[in-house]
Amino acid sequence: MSAMSHAGSTYRSPQGRAAVSHIVGRDPETLDEHGVSRAAIESAAENFSDGVVGPIIWFAVLGLPGLFFCKAVNTLDSMIGHHDSTYEHFGKFAARLDDAVMAVPARIAGLLIVITAAIGIGTRGGEAWSAVIDDAEKHRSVNAGWPEAAMAGALGLALAGPRHYRDFIVDDAWMNENGRADATAEDIGRALSLYRKAGAGLAAMLLNGSWRSPEPELCFPLARNRTGPLPLPATRKDDPPEKLGGGREGLRA
Repeated sequence: MSAMSHAGSTYRSPQGRAAVSHIVGRDPETLDEHGVSRAAIESAAENFSDGVVGPIIWFAVLGLPGLFFCKAVNTLDSMIGHHDSTYEHFGKFAARLDDAVMAVPARIAGLLIVITAAIGIGTRGGEAWSAVIDDAEKHRSVNAGWPEAAMAGALGLALAGPRHYRDFIVDDAWMNENGRADATAEDIGRALSLYRKAGAGLAAMLLNGSWRSPEPELCFPLARNRTGPLPLPATRKDDPPEKLGGGREGLRA
């Protein structure tokens, strides 16, 4: 996260553009201050879905196997799921699988950002919701539009839009088109604050649900009640002594 803020404040230097190139796939040489800042904020929004909400949701459903599966699919998509001359066909399966795996978490992430913006100071819950309703489905990614539109509306920014990648230009729709396109390093800090608050809200809801659930494994499959002795196997009155406790010595004990 600190690298994102640093990228926005040092965009004029090669180090600044190099920093943002690690978190987005677009060509950093085409980015000015506002482009670097928008890229960092869009990455924060999308990674809230992919890196926080998605793994938690899959862990809640399937435990550790679900978490590992989610991260493996997301990492594969990040590595090869690109529209370019190198990965166009090889990465298509990874991209489509990631779309399916992240469909529900992405929408939950967008709603969490909207709710957090509504109850926070300096953010706009109403505009975040309007941006999600109006623009999320216009994004070239079936999932990224939800958290990005919510973040754009919450901060009063216009995100996404036309972008330059290595081999091509994407003429994408703007998320919250009426917002400011001239994002700055200060806006990156606001985005990261909203990111942290939304994550804390998600953690609070999960902890509250786990505390109230009579059986913790309903919230987290790997959670188990370890208190008290393990139950003994059921026996019948006519079982031979060997089954009841190991012969006569077992009976005397």
